[in-house]
Amino acid sequence: MKKIKPFIKFFAKTEIFFYSLIPLMALVVLGTVAQKYIGLYQAQATYFSSFYFLVFKYIPIPGGYTILSIIFVNLICKLFISSWKLNKLGTNIVHIGVALLLFGGFLTAVFTQEGQITLGEGESKSYFTDYFKNELILQKVVFNKNKPRPKMPAFFSKKKPSYKVLKTWVKTDFIKNKTIFFSSAKINIQILKHFKNVGLKKRNTAAPVNQKGFITQFYLFNKKEEVKKELNSEALIFKVKENKLVYGIFDGMPISQTISVNDKIFVISLRRRRYHLPINIKLIDFKKLNYTGSSKAKNYQSFIEVKNKAGLQKALVEMNQPFRYKDYTFYQASFSQENNKETSVLAVVKNKGRIFPYLASLIMCFGLLFHLLAYLPKVLRRV
Repeated sequence: MKKIKPFIKFFAKTEIFFYSLIPLMALVVLGTVAQKYIGLYQAQATYFSSFYFLVFKYIPIPGGYTILSIIFVNLICKLFISSWKLNKLGTNIVHIGVALLLFGGFLTAVFTQEGQITLGEGESKSYFTDYFKNELILQKVVFNKNKPRPKMPAFFSKKKPSYKVLKTWVKTDFIKNKTIFFSSAKINIQILKHFKNVGLKKRNTAAPVNQKGFITQFYLFNKKEEVKKELNSEALIFKVKENKLVYGIFDGMPISQTISVNDKIFVISLRRRRYHLPINIKLIDFKKLNYTGSSKAKNYQSFIEVKNKAGLQKALVEMNQPFRYKDYTFYQASFSQENNKETSVLAVVKNKGRIFPYLASLIMCFGLLFHLLAYLPKVLRRV
């Protein structure tokens, strides 16, 4: 303990906290300005949700994680060497509250899941989808045996071949030049090219003989990434080792890409990553309330039915009135009205650190009040 004590005293210095605030304030300004040019998601990932970022490609600058970690360690060390006498107790309680607030921020940064759930009236779902991240889906399918297998429709056709899904496999860790093995399906996939935001161009020459599917009709090329990351369309060009053929897929692809391996038919696709909910949500009714004499929306309301292990529960989700269930919070985010069908979009946030800001605020308020009351007799004696 004696060997550690000098380090605790050093990291407990008030100067460390003070000088940490300067780069923290600079990060807030820099990150706020950067949102205009690189988007909210990228600005947050670069400046706040990082240990460092590079300036001029070579100079490392501490990011939000590093600075907040220094402040957290400083507060903890300060608590170890502080006096716990009555006149210092209020200050220590405030420090505990701030440390809890930072710890809650850590839990939020590491474990939070954000996305959305889109529901038409009468539709129910028990999952929500990520705004940005995709997952690779492989499905074993079978077509109707009594009917000849339908030809793949034209690329932009709304008609899709019907099939029955027998089994589904999901991979979330696909990256460029990585081999993915679906062990149960006995399929090896080698990623040849990965596009963060893909563009399509109609082919004017014949495709190589080993290419199959829609890439025989289109070239894939890298487009400049959108400022709003959710507008990017991710794509893959990959090779199936079992049949030695090359395919291409992209997020939101209007047709199904089939793969034939050992007389078995599979469908492979990219879709927004799904997170399963502990409840099932059904949209009973959606209402859009307009300002009087205008078509401008004043409020959106989603009347939902929530099914959990305890039974059914009805709830209302509207602007500034979210619905909460355990670690999940559902917000009214958007809506669409097409072909006399109303669809509601709910933003979903899973936050394990949700309680910490409330708890930390109460502790800090109590600490400040205690500190004031502890010094009140001295103030009164002076008067």
